[in-house]
Amino acid sequence: MNYIDKDIKDFDDYIEFTAFNKFNIKILFTKKHYGSIPEKSREEVAKDFSLKDKIMVSSHQT
Repeated sequence: MNYIDKDIKDFDDYIEFTAFNKFNIKILFTKKHYGSIPEKSREEVAKDFSLKDKIMVSSHQT
């Protein structure tokens, strides 16, 4: 993990913005090599990012 900024963490498969963590909101941007989120199951994504029992909202860039 690398810190790009005090509120931005760079991991192998994703980038996490931590500014909203205090509101219990996790913002993740997956990297291209992780694959297409719409093609993955909710369970697979939840497992990969420790989001079990969380409400997930997903969008993708076109």
